[in-house]
Amino acid sequence: MLLTRFNFMPPCHGPYINPGGCESSISGSKVLQQFTSPAGQNGYIEPSKWQTNADSTPTPVSWPGCTGCTVHHGFYTNYLDAKNYTNGFATAFNAASALGYKVNCVGHSLGAAVAAMCAGDLYPSGKVTEIYTYGEFRTMNQAAATWVDSRLGSKVYRVVNGGDSVPAQVLDATYVHHGVGYKRDGSNARTLVCASDTDPECAGGSNVLDHGRYTLTITYFHRY
Repeated sequence: MLLTRFNFMPPCHGPYINPGGCESSISGSKVLQQFTSPAGQNGYIEPSKWQTNADSTPTPVSWPGCTGCTVHHGFYTNYLDAKNYTNGFATAFNAASALGYKVNCVGHSLGAAVAAMCAGDLYPSGKVTEIYTYGEFRTMNQAAATWVDSRLGSKVYRVVNGGDSVPAQVLDATYVHHGVGYKRDGSNARTLVCASDTDPECAGGSNVLDHGRYTLTITYFHRY
């Protein structure tokens, strides 16, 4: 769904019904689930996913206090489908919340768009800590982007690798980027922090191959 190939730290294989049994300690934090994944292995190239991507109709969302907010219909539908049908989603979220964990919304490509929808949907729960997106499309209108930025601010990490062409795509004239961008330049392994949502450095480029050159280490749930 968000990323299709990953390795859980044992003993957390399969649906995690008892999050307390999956804890590890990393850098002084309690970690429930962590994996490292080459994000090029994802579902965005599947025909069914492109059909979802193509449905760019602006769709209103009912995020609290988000007046006039619209998002990409296909991406939002994809998130709702994932939420409704992913094994253990509600169980894991509720159990992790009960143990005091916060939730990070993470994804690459189509998964990045889904992560943005996830953050908007789950933010009112008070459990969403950070958003990490990699190679994200422009997913929402300015009102929605302003809402995300005002709620999560510096906890939004929208990463662009080099000249990745996907962030540059304009699927609807009303869609913009949310969050401060972070441009990763593989040629000299530096990371540029962009000045704003509209900084052209983090608006994407024309390199299709750069879209498949992200390697991620992700923590789903964490507790300090």
